Amino acid sequence: MTKLVLFLALLICVAVVCSASSGGDLKQLLMAAEAQADSSDESSESLDGRLLTLVEYLLEEHKDCKRTYGRGGATYVHWGSTSCSSDSIVIHRGYTAGSYYGYKGSTVDFICLPEKPQYESSTNSQSGVYGYLHGTEYESAWRVGSHPSPQNHDMPCAVCQAKRGRLSHLMLPATTQCPSGWTEEYQGYMMSAHYSHDSPMRAICVDRLPETIPNSGANTGSAAAAYLMGAMCGILPCTPYVNGRALSCVVCTQ
Repeated sequence: MTKLVLFLALLICVAVVCSASSGGDLKQLLMAAEAQADSSDESSESLDGRLLTLVEYLLEEHKDCKRTYGRGGATYVHWGSTSCSSDSIVIHRGYTAGSYYGYKGSTVDFICLPEKPQYESSTNSQSGVYGYLHGTEYESAWRVGSHPSPQNHDMPCAVCQAKRGRLSHLMLPATTQCPSGWTEEYQGYMMSAHYSHDSPMRAICVDRLPETIPNSGANTGSAAAAYLMGAMCGILPCTPYVNGRALSCVVCTQ
């Protein structure tokens, strides 16, 4: 009897996982469980064999479940935040870094550096030899309700892993909603370098309620600079776009 209870418990667990990831038919699974219960007077060896056969059949029939069962979700960077969504895991948190806005080289990407770096080499860089990373300042001012403006403060970041089974992620610009079937991780505003700066930076989606690095705020000038992005009318139609209005964004997983 104990083995039958364990069998049914495992069957329910696998059924829930598979139905969530691939739309499996729970009615079919319950019928299989009922048939197994009717044969509960069989030997332990027979029951073990039936259990393994049913689980293997289940995973074969629900291939999406087979691909995702026991695996982690997609990773993404939550720019302008030190946390992740409620059902995501923080892998590390730290500082948003990039190229100084006056550079002509180095990197075009914003990078999420950890709070505590680890160095493979003790060799220090020499002037003109390496590309350099600088902390990133918010250079635009905006407010959402009573949330303070982040302007001239430094930007934090967090690297996140979505809930198990959500293996894809995307950032959608100029919208506040994820497509049907996708889960919202966070909403924000598009940010990048100023159009007149020498160092172009790839656009990122920064949380609409931005956090700042504690005790930052003094505009040192030696920083990567992040500005709100807006659409310009012309080839882009106005309407529906509004000339110069800050573009929203949303990060989604599935």
